[in-house]
Amino acid sequence: FPVTIRHHESHHNPDMNKELKAHLSGAAETFKDIKSGGKFDIAKEFMNAVEILKLNVKKMEEIAANKAAALPALVFIAVGALAFHVGVYFYIANMFKGLAGLAGMAGMDDISFAPPILDLVISFALLVVVTVAMIFIMDFVANTFFKGQGKFGQLFRVLGYANIVMIVSVFMQLGFMKNEPIVTGK
Repeated sequence: FPVTIRHHESHHNPDMNKELKAHLSGAAETFKDIKSGGKFDIAKEFMNAVEILKLNVKKMEEIAANKAAALPALVFIAVGALAFHVGVYFYIANMFKGLAGLAGMAGMDDISFAPPILDLVISFALLVVVTVAMIFIMDFVANTFFKGQGKFGQLFRVLGYANIVMIVSVFMQLGFMKNEPIVTGK
């Protein structure tokens, strides 16, 4: 059978490449905002994050427009990732406590079921990077395919503040540890 090799033209969209470059430029600008960010009032910014979680549109617009909010947004992403990993650590350690007890009864006292700290540190860093990447992808898709008008920095700041909801994961895991409410009044 004769084999014919045809030159296949690329079907990439030059407008999409232009959009991607514009979004990468916007992301670079946001990271410059983070680097130039100075001190901020964590209590005030935490209350702003709570307002965003309450879906306060005026507060979302305020944070989206405030380039100085880029650093607190990244801090909230990191705090959320840290809280999630602390919760996971306690949950896994508690979940396997029973297995460790069984292993101890079998004479294997040196068995630990807690995840290694290095694994948690690496997965924490990856969660921060993946969260930022997902915000970039959401912004790109919204603007490219759904004709959104926002910029990466605006979405990054608002979703970064909203990421504070991850703190809840620590409290959920701590509650599971004792299988009772965290605040017992005792």
